[in-house]
Amino acid sequence: YLQKNQVELAARYAQEAVEKNPFEVDYLTLRGEIALLMQDAATALQLAEQALEQPTDNPLVWSLFGRALHAAGKTDDALRVLEQTIPDKAEFLGLHLERIAILREWRGQEAALKEIERLLESYPQSIPLLLTQAELLAEVGQMDAAIRAAQTALRQSHQATAAVSLQDHASSHHLLGHLFYRNGHLDQAVYHLNEAIKLNPHQASTYLILGEVYLARGENERALVAYQRSLNIDVENSHAYFKCGVLYKELKDYPKAEQMLRQAARLEPNNLAIQRQLGAVVALNLIHTQRTKEKNIP
Repeated sequence: YLQKNQVELAARYAQEAVEKNPFEVDYLTLRGEIALLMQDAATALQLAEQALEQPTDNPLVWSLFGRALHAAGKTDDALRVLEQTIPDKAEFLGLHLERIAILREWRGQEAALKEIERLLESYPQSIPLLLTQAELLAEVGQMDAAIRAAQTALRQSHQATAAVSLQDHASSHHLLGHLFYRNGHLDQAVYHLNEAIKLNPHQASTYLILGEVYLARGENERALVAYQRSLNIDVENSHAYFKCGVLYKELKDYPKAEQMLRQAARLEPNNLAIQRQLGAVVALNLIHTQRTKEKNIP
């Protein structure tokens, strides 16, 4: 149920499992992770503490405990717990990245970058570390350095094992496409985003960025196709609906423009830009409908 994003059902069945076996660490941890997804920090913290009362050397329990502390507003304690308990081994880099995400939120990008650089000294070929470094560098405005880090990640993905390489390869192209777009290198952005789509055609955000690039190049029809493909994957993306609505308006297809903008407004009812565009399109659609009726009157 959790994989299907049916969180409430997942919580119910996980809770039943915990009640039947309250000393099973895996059940407690799963129920705690679901509580975090439901933004129930108190329950997540309680379950993590219960799990830690059992004999276990599973770092995932400490990870849950740290993230629950952070969600409960005890971030200094969370960072201290995670720094002291996550093993400094390659297989636990994912947990270190969770810690760095908390560090970034609490102490800023520069502190997170320093920790990334420290880890890269031990694991210079880690693609997730390199991609995270690239994202952080871009956030602090170091675009050239960000692109170099992402390019290094892409080179490493070519050398990685097949089982690991596909997603890492796609993520590297995706990030490079986004960075080149932000840096104004639109042709390179199109190349990398299309490469990312070949490797992973099911990531809505790649199509969304590709739509932005085509729009910046003045290729409105291609942009519209990219936004529509994004919506085929993520039907709740207000930005894609908005962009489609604006493009249909420019193409004078007012009924489709209104349909798209109404969907965007449903998802973001307080967005003034969406409301202004919707108001304009509704008026244009009425005028267009009236003129069509007048033309059809014999």
